[in-house]
Amino acid sequence: MLRPATCAAPNQANPLEKLPDEILQKILNFAMLRPSPFYIDWDRDSEKTQQGTIAFSGSAACSITMTIDYPHSSTTTRLIRCLPDSQAIHCADWLRINTTSRRIRRLGKEAYFANKIVAINTRRTSSDSKFFGKEDNLLLRQRVRHVIFANLNFQSPAELMSMPRRVAVFERLQHFTLFYGFRLGDQLECLTTPMSHRVGQEGAQSGVTEVPPTLKDLLRRIGVPSELNMDIMVACGTTWEFYRSSLAQHVYPMLRFKAEVLEQTKSLS
Repeated sequence: MLRPATCAAPNQANPLEKLPDEILQKILNFAMLRPSPFYIDWDRDSEKTQQGTIAFSGSAACSITMTIDYPHSSTTTRLIRCLPDSQAIHCADWLRINTTSRRIRRLGKEAYFANKIVAINTRRTSSDSKFFGKEDNLLLRQRVRHVIFANLNFQSPAELMSMPRRVAVFERLQHFTLFYGFRLGDQLECLTTPMSHRVGQEGAQSGVTEVPPTLKDLLRRIGVPSELNMDIMVACGTTWEFYRSSLAQHVYPMLRFKAEVLEQTKSLS
């Protein structure tokens, strides 16, 4: 069972509180690093039962009850969630930084969003995650540096044609990943495997691979900033070769057309 940190009594000084902000920030930055991404839309995408518990189909999950005692507040929030095992560590990190002290909450949120690899469902209707509050969603967009765009339709040119707009939402973005073959439930564990798993490594057909030069060039031409790093992630049970050929057949022509239109418009202006 996941147990958030409890607030220390007033006469029990937390050793971390004695550190200067610069040192404490480095410690929190290191503590928030995890090898696997955090899928922040699991709450939105999951099926809710009448009891309010979130049920996942086809994935290992654990039921936990979290009682959060916010420091300097008389309120207690009781949350009931059914979390996939691979996501519990990220939720535990969020609980710890929010239930220790005001100072650690302030610095911890900066560390959390700057150091997590965040995965989002590209078909969400809102730009905000239900897991975070309004102010935290704003901080996410301001601080996150690596985003995985999950649930992409490999036969839809519109998904990649909108990528300049998608990446522009995140002010400090340095790296984005296009994830193909994702389905909530049976593929959730694939999404949360370490990003070090590479296609071709020990014969693996799924994992992370480089964006083909043609696709990378087309994305740059339609407005994706050249300084952004990008790669592709392929779900378990599928192969990169399948998606490579399908993208070339269904997506590249429309991307190329849009790039040419944008370039012609720019030359005329």
